[in-house]
Amino acid sequence: MLTHGSEERLAIGGYPPEASMYECILRASGLHRENEHGEWVSAPRPPDDPARLGKAWGTLSGRCSPTRLGRVL
Repeated sequence: MLTHGSEERLAIGGYPPEASMYECILRASGLHRENEHGEWVSAPRPPDDPARLGKAWGTLSGRCSPTRLGRVL
């Protein structure tokens, strides 16, 4: 998601195990989706939150945000 977040299927080619994980978790939950402009984005859970991943998203996004020194914790 960090390096290929703007690409469909996160640029995962073919059908390796990570493609199944992507489809079942990120795409099905709406955490990686196409926006109204046709761009692929990693975004907070959709309003209906079908997979109930709101708390997990909050925790992960907090851990992946840059610190004031530019480091990711």
